[in-house]
Amino acid sequence: MQNDVILEKMDDCIEESCWLRKGDVLFEGFDLTGALWPLFPGRHYRVDLDLGQLDYDDPIVINETEGRT
Repeated sequence: MQNDVILEKMDDCIEESCWLRKGDVLFEGFDLTGALWPLFPGRHYRVDLDLGQLDYDDPIVINETEGRT
């Protein structure tokens, strides 16, 4: 199913990674096929969204609101 999203920004470290916004939700997406290149932040794109889990046994929760001491 195709979805309209806005490309917020590209990841500086991972070439296939980008941050997308659908409504009020901001999430990280991966263009595994390279079909969307070139991409331009701030533009609208129509994409197929598919959920997938990386090869991790347990999810890792990161709490960015707590500082480290």
